[in-house]
Amino acid sequence: MGYGIGFSNWKSKLENTALYDQYGLAIKSGNLKFKTKTDLRCYDLNVLVPVADIMLGLGLNFEENTMDKIEILNPDPDAGLIIFDQKFRFDKIYALVEVPFSKELRSNFSLAAQGQFGYYGYSGVDRENFFGVEKMSNTYFAGIGVLASYKVIPHVFVCVHPLFEYKYFDNNSIEKASKISHNIFSFMAIGSVRIDVSER
Repeated sequence: MGYGIGFSNWKSKLENTALYDQYGLAIKSGNLKFKTKTDLRCYDLNVLVPVADIMLGLGLNFEENTMDKIEILNPDPDAGLIIFDQKFRFDKIYALVEVPFSKELRSNFSLAAQGQFGYYGYSGVDRENFFGVEKMSNTYFAGIGVLASYKVIPHVFVCVHPLFEYKYFDNNSIEKASKISHNIFSFMAIGSVRIDVSER
């Protein structure tokens, strides 16, 4: 179980649609490219089992994002910063692969490479059409990082996990009149406590 903080950089594109304020009024419409940054915090829970010399598992992550403004990049007449404050949450489910740098635990400290990939949903969006109006969009993500663990007492480890993650969003498969896509690049650092229930 863990808790993390970080940030995300967004590269986004809207075609044949609009950005709306919290009252449902259009701010910008047409074909737009924009970028933004969100601060994030997350709660993470995963379970792993040993398979040969690696660990395989499944996890859940609840990621809260806070956005305050976006920067319109294109078209040029609309370029510039606009206030766009909102909060929303990504609910992620993922598969996890962990590969230790050393096959044997020779001290209380250990390092492992960790990769994850999965899908996510979203909730709490108060800006109409930021993710489209349907809930069946293409949403997936992948991440890679390093897990540093320290055994404090038998079977209990304190861990720090810096992680780089990429998320993709596209609504085009179901909302054919408009296209909304987001490319989201995140960095987060997660602190956690891990319990080893094995007999070793």
